[in-house]
Amino acid sequence: MRVASTYSIKTSNQISQPYPRAFSEVRRIINEVKASDFKIKANGQTSYSPKQIHRTLSSQFKDHGWKTLSLRCKLPVTYFVEGFKNRSGDFEGRREMDFVKAGVGVEIEFGKPVLEICSACAKMTIFRNLGHIDCGIEIVPIKAFADEMSTGVSYFEQFVGDLENRGAADIDIPVLILGIDA
Repeated sequence: MRVASTYSIKTSNQISQPYPRAFSEVRRIINEVKASDFKIKANGQTSYSPKQIHRTLSSQFKDHGWKTLSLRCKLPVTYFVEGFKNRSGDFEGRREMDFVKAGVGVEIEFGKPVLEICSACAKMTIFRNLGHIDCGIEIVPIKAFADEMSTGVSYFEQFVGDLENRGAADIDIPVLILGIDA
């Protein structure tokens, strides 16, 4: 596969310059995966399997020393309205970043658009605020590639449109969105 398009929250220089090794490694990992290995036949049509592509990209990241980071988060229970009895008591949630290495977080998204926005605009900021990353890279298919997948997935152009309509926020961290193609 290959990187076909890029978009940056903040500037791409805030990722590629301080983290040239990680940035190059991510591009190399993408280039090492052959999308043609993941073509499947369904209902008489040939298409790409997003699950198999995601699984293979994940395996490649692990092989290059990237680690999944899962955090427990104590969730607030003090915001219930007066008179409401919380039956759950105190509880913990989980946050997980697909891959982290040397201050860079990576998310691979072959799912619904809300997951992309959540990763780029919330999850990466949370992981930065907790001291685990300084910047992020999000990998998504471009529309032409997404259209050739066996299930509906979001795509780069939609993601970028959502981000541009959202506008910048003071809490945003540098995130580079990589649109990939077969």
